[in-house]
Amino acid sequence: MKKTILELAQLVNGTVVVDATKLITGVGDLESATAEQITFVKDKTYLARAETTHAGVIIVPAETENFNRPIIKTVNPYLAFC
Repeated sequence: MKKTILELAQLVNGTVVVDATKLITGVGDLESATAEQITFVKDKTYLARAETTHAGVIIVPAETENFNRPIIKTVNPYLAFC
């Protein structure tokens, strides 16, 4: 799988914040994801952990604000990641 962040956001009806052109090549969890991988947080309680991930993009809840990293906002991050 090689997709841009924008392409991934379109697949899950999400909104991209920061760098939609970055290429993502795989998936990972918050702790072990690399700069070329996507991960997610299922709700706002995990956002603090997401700040330390090395993931290239994070799928987050739609109401997430002030997160200065490449993210895809969506209504149901868990479902979008599946």
